Amino acid sequence: MNTLPNATLDIRRPSASVAEVWLNRPDVRNAFNDSVVSELTAIFQTLGADPALRVIVLGGRDCYAGGVGLAAVCDVLVASDAAHFCLSESRLGLLPGTISPYVIRAMGEQASRRYRLRCGTRRFRTMRIRIVHAVATHCPS
Repeated sequence: MNTLPNATLDIRRPSASVAEVWLNRPDVRNAFNDSVVSELTAIFQTLGADPALRVIVLGGRDCYAGGVGLAAVCDVLVASDAAHFCLSESRLGLLPGTISPYVIRAMGEQASRRYRLRCGTRRFRTMRIRIVHAVATHCPS
């Protein structure tokens, strides 16, 4: 298994056709900052140029920040049965402006409105949101 060095991401290549990209900043619930965005951009450009790659597993270590925005732009989303999703901006009375168009497109307007309004008070389990295509039994990473 190859492991690629990175400051905020844990990147593994268990095989030529599979890559795992883990957000690895649990102390700040994997909140995005310039470093995370730069590293994600760079690694997805690198992985996207690999003709042998067929699957990218994207996950977060002990977190929920950033997950909904990333989930909303996935082509196919298989989430762990232990996954939680939350729009942390809602806790501050704010709408997640940057990711809202993607969430609305993925979930639909009515479902995303309900999710944005209620997500500030609790995290939603995987089965409750409409952007997940399938749920898999949790496997420790």
